[in-house]
Amino acid sequence: MKNKSIVFIVLFLLTGCLTNCIQRTSLKIVSNNFCDSCNKWSGYYFYHRYYLEGYDNCLDSALMLIDEALPRCEEELYDLSIRKLAVLCGKQEYDKAISFMDSISFVGHNYSCYEPVIRRRIHAMKCQSEGDIPERNRYLQEIIDILENFLANNAGAVDSVWKNIDWEYHEDSIVLATNQYYLYLSVLKGWGCTDRKLDSLYYNGIINQMGFEILQSTCASGAEFMVFKGI
Repeated sequence: MKNKSIVFIVLFLLTGCLTNCIQRTSLKIVSNNFCDSCNKWSGYYFYHRYYLEGYDNCLDSALMLIDEALPRCEEELYDLSIRKLAVLCGKQEYDKAISFMDSISFVGHNYSCYEPVIRRRIHAMKCQSEGDIPERNRYLQEIIDILENFLANNAGAVDSVWKNIDWEYHEDSIVLATNQYYLYLSVLKGWGCTDRKLDSLYYNGIINQMGFEILQSTCASGAEFMVFKGI
């Protein structure tokens, strides 16, 4: 009963203080669980209201819910922590995001190079926001080197995954690393360079058609490099 009351209080405050953020929503999120409510509503504020609709003030709504939930929601702790990183990056509070990473446990993550990649990505975003492109590029190159090493160390699995996997639905660590590799390569080297590399992989039978098309789409999204969505 106490948790229900907390949910209603938090949502009431958001409704009263941030009406521009939650007005005109047709989404219905129903939950009697405090942690589940905070997780769903913070995701809605970030992905739908901020990312898709451009309401920057919804980042404050998401952050309020996440900060309320983090101390008491163990099952949702990891997802909420990654979302907090995304929110802080959206607010361009990169130093806070980098410091907050130290409190996140990445143990057991199936994508073993996730933490060093994301840490460098946030540094790179900060550099780009400050106009320091050479330093941004240094971090991007470090990311690409990390991902290249990961893929090289898993060469046997890479060959099988690239040729056979249903990329659209499979969240294998090889797929994640491959997607991230070509995303950062396109930001650093440009679309033309990356597209030629993908063409070579596809026409030489190294990667299947679905993988080729998804990686092309990933590279095209390089323009959104400054919007961190959790990966």
